Amino acid sequence: MVNAPEDYPWSSYRHHAWGEIRPLIEDHELYIQLGNNPMARQYAYRELFKTQLEEHNIHDISHASHYNYPLGNNRFKEKIEATLQRRVGYAKRGRPGG
Repeated sequence: MVNAPEDYPWSSYRHHAWGEIRPLIEDHELYIQLGNNPMARQYAYRELFKTQLEEHNIHDISHASHYNYPLGNNRFKEKIEATLQRRVGYAKRGRPGG
């Protein structure tokens, strides 16, 4: 895609990381909580992007996205199932107990 987040023209990265004014962007409450002032928030936001995901994490995210199931531990999956009141995620094929 791009080598750096600021290289993507439709990203809000330059707004949040460097303070570039983008009139269509409103700061999210979570972004505001990153610091007490704009410079602190911008620094904290840039720090979020200093590490890259490991290859196996990228694979897991891609796989979960492709098959439309939640990515997380069993507790997370159970909470989603309880909220939706239906099973989610990967299920074994075939008849139960067979």
